[in-house]
Amino acid sequence: MKFTGEKAAFGRHETFALRYCWFTKGTQALMGGDSVFKAQDATVRLGVGKNMVASIRYWLKAVRLIAKADDGWTLADTGAYIFDDDGCDPYLESEGIIWLPHRLIASNPELATSW
Repeated sequence: MKFTGEKAAFGRHETFALRYCWFTKGTQALMGGDSVFKAQDATVRLGVGKNMVASIRYWLKAVRLIAKADDGWTLADTGAYIFDDDGCDPYLESEGIIWLPHRLIASNPELATSW
């Protein structure tokens, strides 16, 4: 993990701290077919405000659970491993799995600089 000052960033999370349930909420919405983060009704589908939609997308990117695709966003390999239909822990109930997102965010200096 190498820290570069040019890529350091703060405040992309719309002032919302990471919330545990957002991992499941965001990944399940993405698995619904279309990119929920581009949808006009994203606030209704996710049950949060407009800024929280952007915050959920940011935190899922920072934890490396989603990746940019040609048509929006898709589950990254790690996101699919955990949250896919046959994933190992789609509701993050296992203490062993919850450490994986923690490690991924703590080792991402570009998107999660303060972590």
